[in-house]
Amino acid sequence: FASKIARFASRSSVVSRRSGTVGAVALSRTFNYQQQQQRTVLGAGMVIATAFATAAISSGFQAEETSCAEGTDRFAGTKMFPVIAAHKKGMLKVSDIHTIAYSVYGNPEGKPVLVVHGGPGGGTSPDMARYFDPAHYRVVLVDQRGCGDSLPFADLRENTTYDSVRDFEKVRVELGIDKWQVFGGSWGSTLSLVYAMEHPERVTELVLRGIFLLSDYELQWMYQGSPGANFMFPEDWSVYEAAIPAEERGDYMQAYGKRLRGEMGEEEMYKAAMAWSVWEGRISKLRQEPLSALKQSDAKFSLAFARIE
Repeated sequence: FASKIARFASRSSVVSRRSGTVGAVALSRTFNYQQQQQRTVLGAGMVIATAFATAAISSGFQAEETSCAEGTDRFAGTKMFPVIAAHKKGMLKVSDIHTIAYSVYGNPEGKPVLVVHGGPGGGTSPDMARYFDPAHYRVVLVDQRGCGDSLPFADLRENTTYDSVRDFEKVRVELGIDKWQVFGGSWGSTLSLVYAMEHPERVTELVLRGIFLLSDYELQWMYQGSPGANFMFPEDWSVYEAAIPAEERGDYMQAYGKRLRGEMGEEEMYKAAMAWSVWEGRISKLRQEPLSALKQSDAKFSLAFARIE
């Protein structure tokens, strides 16, 4: 994995640009990921662009996987660009099972950028286009398989990382785009890296933020209480923990997994989906939103988010 990233970095222009709200920090030295006391070097001399939306920083919130409450603009007064309507929306059949939704914002002749949402299962929202100056960028949002407006909803069949990579290529061809910037956050940072490794000739820049590589350490810290996020958010952890019987709490991911796959019935599936999604939504920001403002607390959203993740 590390050597493929390094090879990609040497073949492609993996740089970042400051434009509008996006302030990018290019790290030309080795990027180190520390796992407890050990460091895993992902690639010597490579350049990873890590982007920070100045509006998100100044407001204390992320735009990732969030949308404006009806009638309000939570980013009003920040440097996020104004809300604009998509000038193109479409549904693209990508397999015998799946049809994915996409939308395009900004300048039809502008610099193309693919926005890769998180989760997996998080879907897109119009706010994700607001990182980019609509006068200069052609912003493409894609709902990955099974989430957002893609169909069938919350379906796990033929729904893998590499299915998503192939879907992005189909969208690129459908829109007549030769190359594009790839902008991903959270799980989207991992999927962006995989796409770039598979198709380096199609990527002009990688802009990654909220990097989450699904390493065992990260998963243990976030979901297993090993210890980790449970010490930072004990009240929210108690709700996450309560969804699983005491005798199964030695492995939360396994316990949640069999429920989310429907192996213990529909009632348990929906209960687990809500608890899993709300836990992740609550701990994704240090300045927490009220439960009522979390779209992870929506029953439909939480089902796709938790099952696909």
